[in-house]
Amino acid sequence: MHHQNAPDRAGRRRLDAVRLVAGLILAALLAALAATPAQAAAAYIYPSTSRTVSDNFAAHVARGSSNPGTDYVLPIGSSVQAVRAGTVTMSGSYGDGGLAVRVDHGGGIVTEYLHNSQLLVSVGQKVQQGETIALSGNTGSSTGPHLHISLKINGTNVDFEKYVGTGSSGPTQTELTYAAVLATGQTAIAKSDLNGEWTTLTGGVKQIAVASTASGPVIAVLFSDGGVATKVGYQGTWTQQTSGAAAIALAADPTTGVTLAVLYTNGTLIAKNGLGSTWTTLAGAVTDVSIASDPVHGLTIAAVFTDANVYVKQGLQGTWAGIVGPASKVRVATDATNGPSFVVLSTTGTVWAKTGVYAPWVTETSGATSIAVASAANTGPVIGVVLTSGSLIAKTGLVAPWVTLSGGTAEVAINADPVRGITFMNRSTTGSAAVKFGIGGVWTTITGGATTIALP
Repeated sequence: MHHQNAPDRAGRRRLDAVRLVAGLILAALLAALAATPAQAAAAYIYPSTSRTVSDNFAAHVARGSSNPGTDYVLPIGSSVQAVRAGTVTMSGSYGDGGLAVRVDHGGGIVTEYLHNSQLLVSVGQKVQQGETIALSGNTGSSTGPHLHISLKINGTNVDFEKYVGTGSSGPTQTELTYAAVLATGQTAIAKSDLNGEWTTLTGGVKQIAVASTASGPVIAVLFSDGGVATKVGYQGTWTQQTSGAAAIALAADPTTGVTLAVLYTNGTLIAKNGLGSTWTTLAGAVTDVSIASDPVHGLTIAAVFTDANVYVKQGLQGTWAGIVGPASKVRVATDATNGPSFVVLSTTGTVWAKTGVYAPWVTETSGATSIAVASAANTGPVIGVVLTSGSLIAKTGLVAPWVTLSGGTAEVAINADPVRGITFMNRSTTGSAAVKFGIGGVWTTITGGATTIALP
């Protein structure tokens, strides 16, 4: 039998020790690599599959909510997930919040999930990002099934929508811009924070149009003398685009870019894709124009010609096709899922609508004086109509019932966003401008003395 000598045994023990330490270090490194991406790659994810906002942070703040946050429409029993890893510090009844969960994520960051039907975690439990912590419900002070999430940083409630989305499969949200023209000095004003201060843009303005881009708001104005100018951002420099105009229209999406259309006083319609590009003449004998674009269907142009018929074309180089008449106004909105939707005001005040160029028309209502439409993937077309009585009515979808939103209305603008939800802006007959989020939301007055309003 071979006997190993002492030096050999000592060497093997040292080698085994080295291997053990190396193994432990490797295991720790692998564990760290496995744990890091979940927190670093996506700081905040959505708490549910819903992206439909029924009541946003700004609206909560405006009405003095004690725990402002974001409300997502969500059927009872849906999964509610932790937006990032942390420790459960509350799981139980929470007054008006119903059944609720609070998670402490460390670093002064806390989230709360309210109005649940069932709680699946207990105090002290560690939860991972994306882990189901509750089932949604309608408990506490609630007007319908939804999830209310509040995000607190160092004890202060902040807008969750401004933090969510990094690494998420959810859509990207662009900033919403509120714009108006005041009677005093025909002053154009705009802002992105509902409760913030207005930015004065310029004077002598007849019409304003805004579009949302990743670089910030794009603003176009039609001056009372017929000149047209554009700028990017509130502090940007005005660029003169043309003169002799009677109306303007603006649209933007990440693929098509920014499109500006101008209707001259002589009825000629021109447009350009890119504010620095050359103009393309689209038609003559036009009395009204509306444009919209999305990354899938591109640019859609709709116009009323002097023969009172509505014509549409896809892109600047497309061919005009007549779709309905007799009409006085047309509005178009589009999204990547549903495609273009058209709302037409006939010469007799009847409102027609449809989604898709070749779809049949739906007669929506009569006795109308003003129309507006927006569209998002999760809502489809959202239509607003001002009646001769001054009533503002709205609906989501072509065949849904009408809901009366207000009286004494002169003008309405609508924005639909997959993340933010539906935003209405209303100008009253007395010049007061107000905003509400969702058909069931509450109006918040944002200015007085307005002659026209605009949303992206």
